[in-house]
Amino acid sequence: MGTKGVCYWNACRFEGETRWRYQGPSNDQHTEEQKILIGSIRDGRPRQP
Repeated sequence: MGTKGVCYWNACRFEGETRWRYQGPSNDQHTEEQKILIGSIRDGRPRQP
């Protein structure tokens, strides 16, 4: 909890002095991670941590 608001990271929103909510497309973070990893291996440029 911050001094000027709260971040609900799982819900992609901030509440408090500045209210904000992510309005973009929804995705599964684990699926995206796998897409990036597999794509980089196929392209011959393994992802660096």
